[in-house]
Amino acid sequence: MRHWHATFLDAPWGFAFIAETTGPDGPVPSGFLFGSSDQLRHVDDVLRSHRTRLGIQGVLGLAVRPRLCLGFLRTRARPYLRRLLKRPVPETVPAAGPMPVAKPRIAVITALVVDPASRGHGIGGQLVEHFLAQASDAGAPLAELVTKAGPDGAGRFYERLGWAPVHEHTTRDGGIARTYRFRLSLGTPG
Repeated sequence: MRHWHATFLDAPWGFAFIAETTGPDGPVPSGFLFGSSDQLRHVDDVLRSHRTRLGIQGVLGLAVRPRLCLGFLRTRARPYLRRLLKRPVPETVPAAGPMPVAKPRIAVITALVVDPASRGHGIGGQLVEHFLAQASDAGAPLAELVTKAGPDGAGRFYERLGWAPVHEHTTRDGGIARTYRFRLSLGTPG
């Protein structure tokens, strides 16, 4: 995960924000957010630029965690391998032939974490607000995220910030996840 999150630092469509609070010895990290202004382009760019390194790091990480490796092989190996082995999307559109259908540009929050000791002070909300402003400035009309459904998820937090639930699905691990959406062009949920 560390190597995947590091790709957000230099990717053209990636965002990485850190929130800091002031401690007795200076600034202290209190939260972070990773996301993208265009998820499809971000993933294509990351795979084009970091495919080999991410694959090697993933295999090494699984090799030292046998239980995690078994779960990964059972639930996620096939889709990850398919994505890693997929031919990269060309940077330019061919001069001849039919025009490709434009895929919707969707900004996605991939990870939001606030230190437990810093929760309840608006840090998560500020990180999300900053993400939405940056994604809107980058031209994304929609933002989405996925979180666990129910009391273990962050759904109520996002609903308080104006996000609307749009879809529920069963995860590969058998849990229920919920997708939330925020319309950036209108500044309204849904």
